[in-house]
Amino acid sequence: MKRNSIFPSIVLVSSVLEILRSIFGTPNWLALINSMIGVAGIILFFVKNENYRKLINTWIYLQAIIITKTVLDVSEPVFDLSQFFNLKFGFFVSLGGTSYSIDFNFLAPIYFLAFKKLQVSELVGTQLTLKLYRSNEVLDSTLPQQITIIEKIDFGKNENWLLAHLSNPINYLDRTFDNCLIKAKDDIPIIPGKESQMAYLRLVDDAKLVKANPLDSNVFIDWVFVS
Repeated sequence: MKRNSIFPSIVLVSSVLEILRSIFGTPNWLALINSMIGVAGIILFFVKNENYRKLINTWIYLQAIIITKTVLDVSEPVFDLSQFFNLKFGFFVSLGGTSYSIDFNFLAPIYFLAFKKLQVSELVGTQLTLKLYRSNEVLDSTLPQQITIIEKIDFGKNENWLLAHLSNPINYLDRTFDNCLIKAKDDIPIIPGKESQMAYLRLVDDAKLVKANPLDSNVFIDWVFVS
């Protein structure tokens, strides 16, 4: 199984199992609706439709809070869009003969981080466009231009940098740079074609040694817009 298929497979399996549980067991219509959202998101992911991001993010966020009502030892969901797998922890509130369980599903932030890594990894092989954020004597004559993403690279805890090949080399301090590193300013995955996404731009002297050297060895030039 390809590495980028692991998280989508988890989403699909969890959603399908929840659908089967709702059909053949006690139905939870809210969870069933969220299962449909998850399945639709995975279908869009595999057919390369960018709307998969919205659907899978929705699938994750809707699972975060779980509220359950218990009356006479019989429990039923009040607000529960979690799927077949969940990892919940919370507290109880009693009102008369009815108790409510309000839980946080700890799988939601785990899913969010996994989905973020997936989106960044999916950029490998794609072409993006760099545009000027502001006037810069190094970049004025070379931007806008297209770049091709080569690899995702993590520098310790500073993760999600993208090594890219420049279509138009950049000259700086009497050297010519053919490659660069970019990363979204707010560490939000870059969406191809979306305008005005701000990113760091660092120039890479030798792409073969980029992993062996610290991040700061790649000179920071300026912010840029990427799309």
